[in-house]
Amino acid sequence: MSNSGIVYVLNNPSMPNYIKIGKTASNVEERMKTLNNTSVPLPFICERASAVSDMDLVERNIHSAFGDCRINTKREFFEIDAERIIDILELVEIENVTPDFKADNMEEQIEVERVIAKNAQIRSRFEFSAVGIKEGEELVFSKKDLNDEAFRATVIDSRKIKFRDEVMSLSKSVRIILNELGYKWQQVAGPSYWTYNGETLLDMRNRFEEQIED
Repeated sequence: MSNSGIVYVLNNPSMPNYIKIGKTASNVEERMKTLNNTSVPLPFICERASAVSDMDLVERNIHSAFGDCRINTKREFFEIDAERIIDILELVEIENVTPDFKADNMEEQIEVERVIAKNAQIRSRFEFSAVGIKEGEELVFSKKDLNDEAFRATVIDSRKIKFRDEVMSLSKSVRIILNELGYKWQQVAGPSYWTYNGETLLDMRNRFEEQIED
């Protein structure tokens, strides 16, 4: 019995930090229409849709490989750069069947483009001053024991930290730690991994941005 189908990677401009990795036996666009009817503010955009010989196996292996980036074990959302998943799909796909994005109307198209541009500007860099963190404050890596001094850092200025006696960016420090833990990732979002007073820097930024918008 054939288990061929499509494994897809979706993003949504209203949820810029997350991607959805799923599968469908037939039509990605029909699947996206279903998702777009689940009260999301903006429509999903397909980053990649790959026809594969065994969609269950491919999806399962990707979910397993990036399980530590999964937001909820009951949902298919991951906090990870879409390009890392696309690189894998390109190796196993039979055909690239990624559909072009088509908004339902001009107003929706304009809003999607506006939010994408806004997200790009916001995510271009993280600044501690923007979330009220001062120089000298301590950060704790989110996935290690809080008592482990090897996974703590000190804020040096608005964009840099001191980690293991070296001044560096958030992203560089996370790459060092993840490589030590066996992950060979080159692209990481530093604010997703460091915490301040028990809250990730990413969550802090999102909270501050929501307050500004309100």
